[in-house]
Amino acid sequence: MFTRFLLLSLALGFLCPNLAAKSKWWKTEIEGMRVYSESSENRTRKLLAELSDARGTLDLLFPGLVQEGAMPLNVYIFKSRKSFSQVAPLYDGKPNNSIVGLYLKHNYEGPSLIIVGEGETEQIRSTAFHEYVHHLLHQPGLKLPPWLDEGFAELFSTVVRKKDNKVVVGSTIPSSIYALQRHEPIPLKRFFRIQHSSHEYGSGSQETSVFYAQSWALTHFLMYGENKLPENAFRKLFNRAKNGTPIYEEDLMELLGVNYAQLEQMLANYCKNGKFTQLVYGLPANPSVEDAALVPLSQGEIQLLYGSLLLVTRDAQEAYPYLARASEALEQSTLAASFLGYQSMAQGRWSDATADLKRAIDLGGESPYLYLNYATSLLREHIPNYAFYSESINEAETGELLHALNRSRELGGDFSQELFKRFGEVILSSASEPPPEQVSVLVQGHQIYPYDEWIALYIAQYLVARSRWEEARNFVEYTSRLPLDSSARELHRTLLKSLPPKSEG
Repeated sequence: MFTRFLLLSLALGFLCPNLAAKSKWWKTEIEGMRVYSESSENRTRKLLAELSDARGTLDLLFPGLVQEGAMPLNVYIFKSRKSFSQVAPLYDGKPNNSIVGLYLKHNYEGPSLIIVGEGETEQIRSTAFHEYVHHLLHQPGLKLPPWLDEGFAELFSTVVRKKDNKVVVGSTIPSSIYALQRHEPIPLKRFFRIQHSSHEYGSGSQETSVFYAQSWALTHFLMYGENKLPENAFRKLFNRAKNGTPIYEEDLMELLGVNYAQLEQMLANYCKNGKFTQLVYGLPANPSVEDAALVPLSQGEIQLLYGSLLLVTRDAQEAYPYLARASEALEQSTLAASFLGYQSMAQGRWSDATADLKRAIDLGGESPYLYLNYATSLLREHIPNYAFYSESINEAETGELLHALNRSRELGGDFSQELFKRFGEVILSSASEPPPEQVSVLVQGHQIYPYDEWIALYIAQYLVARSRWEEARNFVEYTSRLPLDSSARELHRTLLKSLPPKSEG
């Protein structure tokens, strides 16, 4: 089977045009970003300076909110839509040429931000910069509700640098003003309860436009509006909501001294008045942007760039010719070996993936994603996704898996929910009793990612297997309040049936 796949892939490599062969790219690293640019040096530095200003302003106003990730954000700057069409996601079988900004979250060496085109700053700001702010906010232990998450992203994507080391925040967003003027706002009682799964959030309907516009307007009003709310009203509301806690009317009364109807009227007046306050803050330009050395990429590195993007934007088969050429040109590259392994993972060829990822580790790879994916691939040779089979991995295999997962955590901290899920699967599938410190890691994962249903379910299963009924019951009841997919619901039902009746008294 693999031989046939390899021959087909090699044939595709000869038949597929080498789109990357004539491209010229730069690379550099600054402030939590690993940057690859096909654009001019001036354009590249300008975009990086604007991204840096958004980050710096957010950090200035909310110290400590922005944290360094386990790995830098991968930023790709394409010089034109035509150039990006070579790797753009397909829509009806054709490259989607409407994209000017795209954020891709995945476990292949960290998330990616794609910026497309020259001279389209406003379009880019409304998409790429918006997504960049989301990236900064999506930190372990921080779960902003959708309205606040989108409000922040909209507001801080408008940061503009002025002279004399000043930046301006709070510029109006014409599309949001238009949506609020044309359509009725969403009642706050419903607005504050909208989740990512809600119709208003992701349906692309009229209500979606209103939700985004209202999120920006409410965040803008609470932060900058000339109103009669208590001092630091927004910070109080932010601290209440930042862990995903819904905002109820009694919270508004306690924190802001207003009810839903009063706040709705204040917001309506603010929008009708049309005078959106813009505040100026002192923020020196980030010297690392000007000082960063832009180094040309080799042809092997460009092949790797295109292959790694195609793996995420399209599919593993289309990525393979580029990754194969990159691996041949960059024999000692841990990244090239890693992405060959990730390509095999995407096709479910676990033994091939394990071999390539082990080679990347032997070459000296020190990425938390590499060790996490190595453990995942090794585990998938025994059990499928989000599953466990009691005593299906022996003591030696357990030791190797836990070593890889612990090494991933040493390198990247608590960077990924998937890391803690793998700990759970290993603990539940091991033929040997897991060390207490590894079980503690799983519990810590639940504390950091309390809304991840699988981490909570794995803890419940561990407790059920040891007849720790009351502790298990607490976790089972907790997960019943979380959104569950069909697999999670099945495990939840099984755990529920395994619990003894509640003791009376």
